[in-house]
Amino acid sequence: MHRILDPLVLAGVALAALGSAAARADDSRLGRAVVPTFQAVELEVDARRSDYRGQVEIAIEVKEGTDRFRLHAREMTLTSLRLWGEGGNVPAEHEEREDEVWVTAAAALSPGNYTLTIGFEGPFNTKAVALYRMEQDGLAYAFTQFEAKDARGAFPCFDEPGFKIPWQLTVRVPQSHVAVSNTPVERDTLAGGWRSFVFRKTKPLPSYLVALATGPLDTVDMPGLGVPGRIVTTKGQSGLTGLAAEMAPPLLGALEAYFGRPYPFEKLDFIAIPEYWPGAMEHPGAITYAAELLLLDPGTATIGQRRLLAKVIAHELAHQWFGDLVTMQWWDDLWLNESFADWMGDRVTHETFPRFRIDLEIVDDVQRVMVGDARSTAGAIRRPVTSTDTLLQDVGVQYAKGKAVLNMFEAWIGPAVFRRGVLAYLDETAWGNATSESLWRALDETSNGRISRPLDTFISQPGLPLVTVEPLGGGRARLSQKRFASKGVALAPQTWSIPVALAYGAGGDRASRVVLLEGESTIVDLGSEPEWIHANAGARGYYRWSVPATTLSTLATQGAGVLSPAERMELLGNLSALLGAGQIHGGDVLAALKVMGGDPEPMVVGAVLDRLDALEDAFVPDDLQGAWAAYLRRSLRPALEHMGTRPRDGESETATLVRPRLLVWLGDDGADPEVRRFADEQAAAHLEDPSSVPPSIVSACLRLSSMRAGAGRFDLLQKRFESAKAPTERGLYLRSLGAFREPALVDRALDYAFSGPLRANELFVIPRGVGEAPPGRERAWRWMRENYSRLGERLPAEFMGFMPLFATGCSAERLQAAREFFSLPAHRVQGTEQALGRVAAQVDDCLSLRAREGETVRRFLEPPGS
Repeated sequence: MHRILDPLVLAGVALAALGSAAARADDSRLGRAVVPTFQAVELEVDARRSDYRGQVEIAIEVKEGTDRFRLHAREMTLTSLRLWGEGGNVPAEHEEREDEVWVTAAAALSPGNYTLTIGFEGPFNTKAVALYRMEQDGLAYAFTQFEAKDARGAFPCFDEPGFKIPWQLTVRVPQSHVAVSNTPVERDTLAGGWRSFVFRKTKPLPSYLVALATGPLDTVDMPGLGVPGRIVTTKGQSGLTGLAAEMAPPLLGALEAYFGRPYPFEKLDFIAIPEYWPGAMEHPGAITYAAELLLLDPGTATIGQRRLLAKVIAHELAHQWFGDLVTMQWWDDLWLNESFADWMGDRVTHETFPRFRIDLEIVDDVQRVMVGDARSTAGAIRRPVTSTDTLLQDVGVQYAKGKAVLNMFEAWIGPAVFRRGVLAYLDETAWGNATSESLWRALDETSNGRISRPLDTFISQPGLPLVTVEPLGGGRARLSQKRFASKGVALAPQTWSIPVALAYGAGGDRASRVVLLEGESTIVDLGSEPEWIHANAGARGYYRWSVPATTLSTLATQGAGVLSPAERMELLGNLSALLGAGQIHGGDVLAALKVMGGDPEPMVVGAVLDRLDALEDAFVPDDLQGAWAAYLRRSLRPALEHMGTRPRDGESETATLVRPRLLVWLGDDGADPEVRRFADEQAAAHLEDPSSVPPSIVSACLRLSSMRAGAGRFDLLQKRFESAKAPTERGLYLRSLGAFREPALVDRALDYAFSGPLRANELFVIPRGVGEAPPGRERAWRWMRENYSRLGERLPAEFMGFMPLFATGCSAERLQAAREFFSLPAHRVQGTEQALGRVAAQVDDCLSLRAREGETVRRFLEPPGS
């Protein structure tokens, strides 16, 4: 699954729904005394109705004599249940408890093989999980989304990843509808106004990977894959499939080359779904995508949209091996699916489409996740999971931190050795379930036992280390480590086995060396006294680092001459982290950002913008807005003048990506009058003739112009949103509605989140836009509180655990209000406490930083005599 993480967008292409059952204290796992070996599912699905019906036939093996066993089912009525074995019918009763069915036989079942048949009926889900229905343009469709525990909301099953079995689906739909599932159709028959699809039996799969889509669907062939492939869309959307069809074959080919084996399933369909929580989901043979992500108009698709599409396709295709061919045994090893898929997906995207510079985007991903690792709420990549209701709480760790750690150890051990270990792991566990221990064995066999123990120190421990480099003279330096923490935060001491990559100046040249730092410290002989030293060469290390202040200053001011773009981006993140830890001052960081704001590589400028975003909350009260705007213009104007306000022929892809962010910063916080005039002109031109403005700057210009616009502009954007046909066009205008700053229009926009024709996965788009401006955060927070119960009616239960994130920022008053609000039983679900803890840690960090460094920043922005 691919999730695009955003603290205020827990919908759309944001966070994936990983189970929507009512919150419970823990998940009682089913045990292994009775296990399924095969399941057939028959469904009668008419998406035009509010309910459906079906029957399952489950082959089970009783491994230990028992008279009772459990399986899962939720929010459905069981109309029949029959159990039989080799001796014939077995009298049995059943009882439904929450999301389980308890089956009790009249006498103890002897070990052996049995069959369980259950008839059932129930309503379609209304929150876009389990088996749910939706409408578009007056037509009805049904789709599934099962990860982590929503298969049980569609039909009775053994709904745990460790039960990996073959499945066979038979689906009856109205004659005008079609059905798509994981496997090719074995039989397709018509009778009495119904169309029956019998799909081939699947390879062994866990329940969460079973998929179904039905309705008046369109299909477009996707050639060049080596297996049959199509893109499946809702009616009238098939003309937007060209870019996905073009990108998929070379990405799949690159993966097959790495794995040394062909794609392991019989077909490959991509299914575009308009109302969909995840960015995408890796069902083998039937990968599902949010329509806005998959369906792009080649004439208007931006570089950012194309780049994201390539990344997500690659991530989901990598899952066909990491997650589908080999599945984790239980959710505490989710990283075996997600960390590897993200690592592998980024790798092949960069290999296949190097112009997108995914290698530099990885640096951004890592810097974002490192921030939380400096706090007491840091979580480990691999952690015990007792309740899937809180599985989403650490999802960013499994993705960004997990792939960063894999990148670091691949660089240390060498790509060839690491690849041999990965392939051995897949060979050993193919078509089955794996644990971290399975991976450790395979990696150690191919690395002579060198890698699993060091790697596990990063996988199983929370937080991250700080590596300090202390020159000792004579070309020698001491490397030491301790756990990195924000200033004033007390964390339990830990040590890691760290592949420290050093780059340093030697006789005017650049030299490098990698040292495995396993204890608290070690002495390194560099051969000669270094002219400068950078402690994360290649920017692939997952650690913070400290060098003497003079060296740090040299790197910040002269880095473009000695450091790669990735290293310069990482340096910026490290400077901000050292500020948070109390090791450097705010004015020093702002001075470095000003210098690096003119970097020749646009992605480095993008990293400067990331750092400015983190500092603004802490350091810019109302009375400093003017000085802050002047600083931004001085720091960022050179980059815009270098790039230009509009794309140029032959420019780099990264310039096209960063320009819109630069425009927004200068036009909004920078109050640059020229940029504002430009945005107004381009927004008006786009609304008159969309083809007249380069697609890459449209969103930025609409946003900037709308910030100062009135009700007439709001009316027009609302009309454009409601009449949009292409998913990306719909998203463009909806996001623009969240940009207005006039209080009456902000209220109108927030009201529209519920009153307008928004899908459930679009609910947070407008509040996110409102909350992007510091003054708007309080209004967005108030909107969430006022609508908490309404949100609960529209969202999967575990999404409600993220509502404390509306209190992020730098306000002690809002944090206290959040504590009071979420202390009420009606406002607490599984995950609320964890999310509130993270918010409190973030706010405390910000307030602490403001108290320590606010005056130094003020003196920098308003020097004496200014």
